Amino acid sequence: MKISKRAEYGLMAMVCLTKNKKTISIREISNIEVIPYEFLAKIFAKLESAKLVKAKHGANGGYVLTKASNKISVNDIISALEGNKKTVDCVCCQRKTKCLAKDVWAKLEKSLNKTLEQVKLSDLIK
Repeated sequence: MKISKRAEYGLMAMVCLTKNKKTISIREISNIEVIPYEFLAKIFAKLESAKLVKAKHGANGGYVLTKASNKISVNDIISALEGNKKTVDCVCCQRKTKCLAKDVWAKLEKSLNKTLEQVKLSDLIK
């Protein structure tokens, strides 16, 4: 599985929100984590659509987590930003009916998803 820059930056931004424990702007996160602002704004649009963050408007505006960091998994974040991509997608493979390795790929996929679901955002700041 290759983690995209979108997922990498999204996870970094969510960790930044968790560590700061207050409303923080995209600009501030961009500066702290050295992430391009425009790209981060698009990431936050997806995170907000997934209801992982919410915007607070006004003079002290910015973003906050919508729930406790121990209730948000790494899988939640990656899925919000990447969709539910498979590590190995056998659907399009011409050999799927004869493949001897497909059970291995299925086990790998299940194990990876389980691990990503078990790791919570709060675990990343300990």
